[in-house]
Amino acid sequence: MRPGDVIVLYTSNSEYRARQLSDGRFAVTGGWFDKHYTSEFITSISGCTWGGKCINREFVGSCGMRVEFGNRVITSVLQRVVRIPASMMN
Repeated sequence: MRPGDVIVLYTSNSEYRARQLSDGRFAVTGGWFDKHYTSEFITSISGCTWGGKCINREFVGSCGMRVEFGNRVITSVLQRVVRIPASMMN
């Protein structure tokens, strides 16, 4: 991913949108973040997990796994992952 790219994470309970920033962190909305904040929340994405303590830091998400954000929020199970390149954003 590159700065400005957006990843949309569709989980069994929510939808998250994470826009990559130039410093590698993400501006996140949706799901848990919309319930606790009124605007984008800046955090990192730690990686993917099957739900336990083992986390894969090499990729953001794969269907059947959960995404863990830098603030320790873990999503419900991923159903679909979509990457939107910055060049396609208005």
